[in-house]
Amino acid sequence: MLTQQVRRKQSIPDGEITQEPFSIFIETKRGNNFDEGQLLRHLENLKQKQGAKVLIALANYEQDEPNDPAFSNVKNTAEVDKILFLPISFEDFIESIKLESLPKNLADAINDLEEYFNE
Repeated sequence: MLTQQVRRKQSIPDGEITQEPFSIFIETKRGNNFDEGQLLRHLENLKQKQGAKVLIALANYEQDEPNDPAFSNVKNTAEVDKILFLPISFEDFIESIKLESLPKNLADAINDLEEYFNE
């Protein structure tokens, strides 16, 4: 199930992908200024889910390695709670989903998304 901006007990992730046995929360920023409290609340909500859990911090990072000050405590908390925390740039995200074997309509959708991100 894919949802957008659904209120959870303590937070509202920008996107959520859930299918037993995994849950993925996505928090997106136009820049790279994440709020530590918001990310920690997402982790708290993910903790209640079953199976593999992932929190993606998707943003327009200017340096090679996303290193927002909010990430230090979030990374530690995620590790303790067995949640994978992935800060990733829009560019790296697009590159990771571009696969040669995709159907044309899906490849076209990814290209459209890439154009949107570039704007």
